[in-house]
Amino acid sequence: MLLLRSIQLVRGTEGGVLVSEILDPRTIEVMSLTKCSDSVVGNKLVSMMLAQISEARDIGYVIEDLFSAEGCEMHCKDVRMFCAPDETLSFWDLVGRCQQRNMTLMGWIRKDESPDSAKWVAEINPADKDTRLPWVGRQAPYGDLLIVISLD
Repeated sequence: MLLLRSIQLVRGTEGGVLVSEILDPRTIEVMSLTKCSDSVVGNKLVSMMLAQISEARDIGYVIEDLFSAEGCEMHCKDVRMFCAPDETLSFWDLVGRCQQRNMTLMGWIRKDESPDSAKWVAEINPADKDTRLPWVGRQAPYGDLLIVISLD
């Protein structure tokens, strides 16, 4: 990871996120001394999932589905799959429409009809779920997207 950070510095491509898996949690202390602070402690994640399963057995099925090779994946879907032109829908309305297609809504990417990705706003699990919002259903790269968990 230090080598990749060095390559980023030489090429002038800083700002990209590098995430590494760390097996020993004590390595985090060493990483805090460098600019390489983007990491995941794999063993800690596994123990947290096992603890959740031990408390609520049914969550094991959800975790298995999310993390198995054959399970669900995260996708960005065109909002036109879920709403008509100029329709205003709340988060809960969109949740219902996603469920009809066997998808789970996580959030959205609002593009404000701009092809510039720096102006796009992504929101996961919005705080205000009841307010109806207007949705822009246009061809990529202009239309809004929904972030869903689904099989395809």
